[in-house]
Amino acid sequence: MKEIFRLRSDYKNIKEELENGYLWFSLPEYLNDPFEGILANVDLIRSHEQVKERTELAYKPIESLLFTEQQLNEELTVKSSYNRYWKQRSDCPSSIFRRIRDCTNGIENEMQQKRNYKDIQICCFTKNIESLYLWGMYAKNFCGLGLGFDKSYLEQIDINRNVKLLSVEYLPDLFTKKLAIKEDWPKYKTSEWEQEKEVRLVANENLNEDKGIKINFEKRELKTIIVGNKLKDDEKFSELFELIFNNYENAKILIASPLYSAGKVKLEKLK
Repeated sequence: MKEIFRLRSDYKNIKEELENGYLWFSLPEYLNDPFEGILANVDLIRSHEQVKERTELAYKPIESLLFTEQQLNEELTVKSSYNRYWKQRSDCPSSIFRRIRDCTNGIENEMQQKRNYKDIQICCFTKNIESLYLWGMYAKNFCGLGLGFDKSYLEQIDINRNVKLLSVEYLPDLFTKKLAIKEDWPKYKTSEWEQEKEVRLVANENLNEDKGIKINFEKRELKTIIVGNKLKDDEKFSELFELIFNNYENAKILIASPLYSAGKVKLEKLK
């Protein structure tokens, strides 16, 4: 596939990014994988078996709920979160809550190193644009949109700032991976994320307080705009469509809607 896609959910961010023609690169600590970057500081891990066990405990009880670092630290460690997420689940006794809480406390040291990466910023794309899971997770259940760029353009988007395009490799046992180059850690994730088929733009800027950076793209290089069907039916869409029409007249516009019987996303041209 020549094109890869960036899924966006927040309307305010969508509008600003399209108006100004930029991609947002986040610091690793704001990405949704709590083990992001763990390979770069594997020496901080007390033992492979302990971390692997805590990883399994973190993912298994919460199933498909994926938490950011802040949510893990603030949400899962209070009783109200237990009541909110599990009060309707007959198969989740209080012992499960204690396991999640203990796991959260146990991985604190491993997650601490995420805060040290002020010189790495990441912009995420996918090759799996027909995934129901991704549209639900990253496009607010079809209330967002997807932006399609040619990989060849993104490979050269900002040579002066040493921006690199990396295809993520998914490993069943991330914690035993040995890096030849320590800075290659953004290329690897655990196999739990494999369905994302992620491709990443990785930048290297030294930041202090900022949460990320903006890197501009040439508007003619945005090849495809895929609008979630719920966003299309929203009153905001007329405003967004005018913005797209005035700035991205060469972009192909598609509508994405769930096709549950086939377990994928249906893409149609905007009529």
